[in-house]
Amino acid sequence: MSFDGITLHTIVSELQSTLVNGKVNKIYEPSSNNLIISIYNKHTYMLNIDTTANNYSMYLSTHMKENPFSAPNFCI
Repeated sequence: MSFDGITLHTIVSELQSTLVNGKVNKIYEPSSNNLIISIYNKHTYMLNIDTTANNYSMYLSTHMKENPFSAPNFCI
């Protein structure tokens, strides 16, 4: 699946309806290809961004994944 302007427009319109005026609480990096941004907007949402080469995805969740004990340099 290509990541073109149509795909980007669809992602932005879906995320705007939920995350407008939200506050970023924390940023997690459970693995080298996964980034989780915790956003509070009346509820706490987890924006999961997975950048694996053959299966990339971006989705909202309310459940937190388990994080490593030591934080990577990006999160510090």
